[in-house]
Amino acid sequence: MPLGELLKAAGLISEAQLTGALRMSRQSNTPFGVVLRENLIIGDEELQSALKAQFLIQQGVLSDQLAIDLLGRAIRRNITLELLLQETGVLKNSDTQYEVYREISLELDRLVGRETSSLTDQIDNTLIFFKLGTLYEKIGDQTQAAVYYSRALKKWREDIKGDLDAARASTSLAKIYKSQGKHEDVVNLLESALNHRQQVLGNSDEETIETMEDLAEAQIENGDATSSVVHLRLALACRQELGQEQVKLLRAQALLGDGFRLMKRYKLAQTAYQQALTMAQSAYGPASSVCAAIVAKIGDLYSDQDLSKTALAQYKYAMLILQGTGKGDCSAAKTLAEKIEQLSLKASVSD
Repeated sequence: MPLGELLKAAGLISEAQLTGALRMSRQSNTPFGVVLRENLIIGDEELQSALKAQFLIQQGVLSDQLAIDLLGRAIRRNITLELLLQETGVLKNSDTQYEVYREISLELDRLVGRETSSLTDQIDNTLIFFKLGTLYEKIGDQTQAAVYYSRALKKWREDIKGDLDAARASTSLAKIYKSQGKHEDVVNLLESALNHRQQVLGNSDEETIETMEDLAEAQIENGDATSSVVHLRLALACRQELGQEQVKLLRAQALLGDGFRLMKRYKLAQTAYQQALTMAQSAYGPASSVCAAIVAKIGDLYSDQDLSKTALAQYKYAMLILQGTGKGDCSAAKTLAEKIEQLSLKASVSD
């Protein structure tokens, strides 16, 4: 249940107040709860109780109606929802996710206190934003996590360079945006994370190398093959310099094939994929889902060149590998089946 609807159902705000606060939240890109607090529509303790009630509904601990009833009773008695829950025995203190939410409540309390203080240290506030982002991510609330990561990064981008917390916030927000298909934003965030890590850790650190690979993948998804190839070559060179096993080079090698394929440099893509396949066979054996994925990429490469029969053979080979691993009904197998059907139809029409 949305926070505003919960507050209205519990009798804490009116329909007009809800509509106005939602409009201000959208216009200012400010969290709904912050708008309520800053405009004195409800108090801090009431807001915290409502947030706890919303969380417990999301976790299936309380039904909508029970949460509304308990929240209204807590406010009428001028006590927190947490105290009422303890009194009624509805919630056990051992609930792990609820403990995370208790941490969120404490951080929100700290933030409220600091934002109303004339001695506010913005750097400390930034760290609170970052911690709130990580806590909301723990409980699966990506919307709120994104809000607080964004607030932290807005300050970090202005004042700080070479900060690992800023790098982690950028990486975490990039994962959220990737799930939303915001490819350009993902690239920008990962570029920032890479810059931070390079300044603090250098190029030959595992976190830095992984960020290079993440950035290259995002650049490919955003259509920038040239930049991706630069980052992938650097990542491969760093891993080789560290003397890492080939399995550690596999992801960058396969992505290098994707980059060359996007550039239409098909011979280079073919070489990169074949090297990746050799690495995968050595690490996982020839009959593995990893090998099947790379064989399917080779099929895509042939398909791009209108070599339909060769592509079809690769897709069928990839399907056989997946079936041999017992994953013949996974999403990758379904995608392969569609490609096989399309190319088979194309071949029959051309014949």
